[in-house]
Amino acid sequence: MNKSYCRQSMQFVVFFPVYLFPARPNWLLRERISMNLLKKRYYVLLGCFIVILLGNNTMADSESKPLLLLTDSVKGVDGSIEEWTLHTRERLTEKPDEAANRLHASLTGWQESAFNKGNTDGYIFEHTQGSVQQKIEIVSSDTAGGVAYMLYSVTAADEEEIRAFFSKEFAATYSQIFHGKPRVFTCIKGKFDGTIEEVLSNQLSTLLSGWKAEKREAVSEKNFYSLSMYSERFGSDLPLSKREMNVQVGLRKKQRGSETNFVIGTPLITIEY
Repeated sequence: MNKSYCRQSMQFVVFFPVYLFPARPNWLLRERISMNLLKKRYYVLLGCFIVILLGNNTMADSESKPLLLLTDSVKGVDGSIEEWTLHTRERLTEKPDEAANRLHASLTGWQESAFNKGNTDGYIFEHTQGSVQQKIEIVSSDTAGGVAYMLYSVTAADEEEIRAFFSKEFAATYSQIFHGKPRVFTCIKGKFDGTIEEVLSNQLSTLLSGWKAEKREAVSEKNFYSLSMYSERFGSDLPLSKREMNVQVGLRKKQRGSETNFVIGTPLITIEY
């Protein structure tokens, strides 16, 4: 076979694929670029969603931790819990009517009403699911120089329901109500078996030991005892006589029987006892 013919054939074979795969048209390149941009936008949005979700979970965990710590601690010393409560408030930076309209647009299934009592007027939003009752009050008063507040409270009589509320609903509702992050006050109410003297030496002593709490102030009467203390296990604290405190306990003898009613709150008690 002629050597020059072989070289020509080989050249033909080498250059043949160039004609078999021509350059991509411009429209195909534009489509690929567009698809890449869409993918990038998707991942950016997905990342933002994850950050928001983790943020809500973090806030829910941080706010529910004190209440659940109180619950588990009291159950650990055979206390019977009858009610869980939560209170918080924030000074309004918007007009009360504007705040009411904002809540009306963002909250669904809530009962709404307006009130006017003397120099105080405002709005009330309420929602009940099982034993969990939520209440929002927008309150303004002429005697307070036109200052208005947003108050939010939650009460429940069932442990499973309050735990589910904190894990699934609290963070979203809290962020819809408030512009900032106001301090949350939590309380539990119930009873211990035994007299006040027995509870002081048994249940309360065990609680303080478990919390590694430092006593701050105590008030002792015949049928009543209260104690303010500080524990690093509870994050939020308040100044008290140049020393911080973040847990309060109130004990009161029941009128009948040998049981003792208790109220425990962090960073302080916000309900009657």
